[in-house]
Amino acid sequence: MTGTEIIQLITILVAVASVVISALTNRAAARKADLSGLQDTVCTLQAENKRLSEKVLRLEAINEERALRISALEITLREATQGRVERAQYIRVLESDNDALRVKIKALEKEIP
Repeated sequence: MTGTEIIQLITILVAVASVVISALTNRAAARKADLSGLQDTVCTLQAENKRLSEKVLRLEAINEERALRISALEITLREATQGRVERAQYIRVLESDNDALRVKIKALEKEIP
């Protein structure tokens, strides 16, 4: 469940609580203490909704920062891997050149009396 969905769920819960309060207010038998308690509950839920909304926004910002950092690290890793591959290819070329030079040296040594 994403943060936005949680916020929507809490908002729906607050709306439902508001509807319940409205329904109870319309009832002639509703007691003032019950209404006061329900209003306190709605206020508490609204405060909690606000707190959680702010927390979700902070966490989404943190996730975005981490996603950017991960992207940067992936790029760095790709570049390092490419550099390693290029160095390995260069080493193979140098080893091939080295082998060719050894063959030439052996051939020249055979020519020397």
